[in-house]
Amino acid sequence: MKPKPTLKTIAQLSGFAVPTVSRALSDAPDIAQATRDRVQAIAREIGYSPNRGGLRLRTGKTFTIALVLGIEDRVSDHAGRLIASVANTLRATPYNLIVTTFSQSAGDPLGAVKQVVENGLADAILIEQIEPRDARVRYMLDAGFPFATMGRCDWPEPMASYDFDNRAFGEIAARGLLARGRRRLLCLAPPAAQSYARHLREGIEAVLAPGGARFGMLEGILGNPDRAACEALIAGKLAGPERPDGLICCSTTDALAALKAMRACGLVLGRDVDLYTKETIPLVRDFAPEAMSLTEDVEAAGRFLAQAAIAVIEQPDATPPHHLAVPEADAESL
Repeated sequence: MKPKPTLKTIAQLSGFAVPTVSRALSDAPDIAQATRDRVQAIAREIGYSPNRGGLRLRTGKTFTIALVLGIEDRVSDHAGRLIASVANTLRATPYNLIVTTFSQSAGDPLGAVKQVVENGLADAILIEQIEPRDARVRYMLDAGFPFATMGRCDWPEPMASYDFDNRAFGEIAARGLLARGRRRLLCLAPPAAQSYARHLREGIEAVLAPGGARFGMLEGILGNPDRAACEALIAGKLAGPERPDGLICCSTTDALAALKAMRACGLVLGRDVDLYTKETIPLVRDFAPEAMSLTEDVEAAGRFLAQAAIAVIEQPDATPPHHLAVPEADAESL
């Protein structure tokens, strides 16, 4: 049996000292990026896995980062990509990933976070589905517990975060639909309590207000596992007397539900109704070339959040890292 690779193995292969290797694997900012990249590439190549048990004994830390997700009876493509990206980023570091969940409809988001903090299950927590005055964020700020968020909230304290600019997405989608002559827009909206629902609405309204186009929000679609019910809700709007002629969707599954509802109503995409969606991969346009879309890079979000979690653990007095990913309209979708 081949001996298990160690920090010393990486040091020998890279030419760096063992302490430098250790800090490079932890993404320490005082180590040059080129050095971190080389060390981490060697670690992946030789299958290095840190001895977390020994680290816990020496430091008293768990060397674990918890990702707390709200899901129903299945993991969405968005959540799956986020989990994989965070896990892949942590693989060559001393940190491990645990995933804990709560039910979006019946669960207690704050309770899920408290369970991790009060039982000492992790050194930092990653959360999503952020609300403007998120109780989970307030709890961790008051407790002084390291965390990073996927989304932004209104608490004044600086905090580690990554967010996709949904206001910009709303503006891009509204402009794209207006450019195709659409005047009655309907957004298959995220839950109104979440911050990005507000950002999305602000972006759409900023574009529509000057021209007087009409706009509505349809909740109860995003994240709903009952796809038949979602299709019926959308079909009900499409069959109504004030039928929308432009749809804005926030996910691939919602866009596909909208396309099925159009077909059920005898409507043709590009002729009777146009659709603009956000998705993690450009899947909708593969099946419906007339649709418009832009991509949200969830893998980039996962990488940033994993690195941000390590940063707030190891540099508690530094300014927490944050990033706002601003999308651009894809020329192919216009």
